[in-house]
Amino acid sequence: YACLSASSPTRTPVLAGLVLPGPGCPRVSHDAVVSLSISPLRIKLVAVGAKTATIRARMALLEVKHLTKRWPTGRLALDDVSFEVKEGEILGLLGHNGAGKSTIMGITLGMVRPDQGEVRIGGRSVQKDRSTALRQIGAIYEAAHFYDYLSGWQNLRVFCSLSGWWDEAETRRIVQMVNLNRSIHLKASTYSHGMRQRLALAQAMLPQ
Repeated sequence: YACLSASSPTRTPVLAGLVLPGPGCPRVSHDAVVSLSISPLRIKLVAVGAKTATIRARMALLEVKHLTKRWPTGRLALDDVSFEVKEGEILGLLGHNGAGKSTIMGITLGMVRPDQGEVRIGGRSVQKDRSTALRQIGAIYEAAHFYDYLSGWQNLRVFCSLSGWWDEAETRRIVQMVNLNRSIHLKASTYSHGMRQRLALAQAMLPQ
């Protein structure tokens, strides 16, 4: 088990430390990078702030390199942020409001242009070759939106058609994975918030 402590005397709590049972418990401070291995997955937690965060990983599928972003207001959103993620890893971005978590996601999806740096997915630069780089990933960015007059199934088909991909058997497998198989043919307008989140997850996992 791991316990995350989030106490901070100077600002909104971010990530003050990672405590593991047993001797030699490591401790980290804000704006630091923590790598914690938990079989069968390696989980990485990144505390996002104005300082640099770097993760080294072999054969990275996602490479975030020296991202810097300053908004027109003059506020610095990202300052030389770098990290890498390889297959089988889960990455979490931890930070207070305005720390830059959504900005990193926006740059990764090519929706926000960085002042400096780049993001590479599978070796392809999002900034230079966005369509190819994003071909093999899915995302839920901010709030998910659906056509309420269509069923969940029809929504998935519409969104998949935007990339010219449709595989009914694979879609059914993903729908079952997110536990929506009993309501996938109901109109999205009837879905609860939790069901819409499940549909959004299915959308992010399609197309392959």
